[in-house]
Amino acid sequence: MILKESVICVRQEDGSIKAFYNSCRHRGMRLVDGASSVDAFICPYHGWRWAKDGVLAFAQDAHDFPQGDPCGKLKLKELRCDTWGGLVWYTMDDNAPSLAEFLHPMPEVYRNYPMDTAVRVVWYRIAVDANWKFVTDNFSESYHTRTAHPQVPPWIDQDVDTARHEMWPAGHGRTVQPMRPSLSDRLPDGVEHPFDHILRQWDIDPAQYESFEHKTMQGWLDLKAAKRRLWKERGYLHYEHMDDEQPTDSPHTVLFPNFTISFLPGYRIRVNAIAPGAHDTPMTRQAIA
Repeated sequence: MILKESVICVRQEDGSIKAFYNSCRHRGMRLVDGASSVDAFICPYHGWRWAKDGVLAFAQDAHDFPQGDPCGKLKLKELRCDTWGGLVWYTMDDNAPSLAEFLHPMPEVYRNYPMDTAVRVVWYRIAVDANWKFVTDNFSESYHTRTAHPQVPPWIDQDVDTARHEMWPAGHGRTVQPMRPSLSDRLPDGVEHPFDHILRQWDIDPAQYESFEHKTMQGWLDLKAAKRRLWKERGYLHYEHMDDEQPTDSPHTVLFPNFTISFLPGYRIRVNAIAPGAHDTPMTRQAIA
């Protein structure tokens, strides 16, 4: 839902997806509320039935309309839509560029990530009493992380001198952060370090390193080598075509103006879509790759 507009996205018999305004063409009644699997959209006001392709299939007393029987002729108002990354994208602008043009170069940048085959494990809709631009601004930086999310620096290095920020002309951008401990934020002595657990998962002994700095930097390189060596037998099949950076680093991406994606290379993709409206709503989708 964008502002007061509601949209239906529905898969067709041939596997394609169409998008329609969620409004009966008779008296403007909303047809559906929430996600479901249906063979037709039935208006709760007068019972008009619209097929999945948007064409009117049934209208009560169809023979009595002075303009003639509308069945088979009238169609729901359609929007342009396309798919990328396992997500459906639509636009209300008939003159907008294609999805591929709008997203460039992100489909190419993330061509090796298994977004299309990810399995959704959780979905949140959160109403925030704030301007939507404030919310998307929050998702556009990690400067707040060490204060608001202190659990992150022990295993994702977000230090200003080590994270890499990239921008593209269309307004898209990303921050690429090594998945290794920050050297600036140290856990107290005696606390088991989460990076040790990650190393052990890939048969690397964290006790072999002579110092914390050595474990952080060399362990990160050893982790890359272990993933290159063991990816197939461990079932991380999407590693096959990844470059040296992608199996061990975390790129946080902002798609202009209100969409963010966080990739963790082994197991999670998080999508945030901020919808401008009366109650601005970040919609978070977490998926297991």
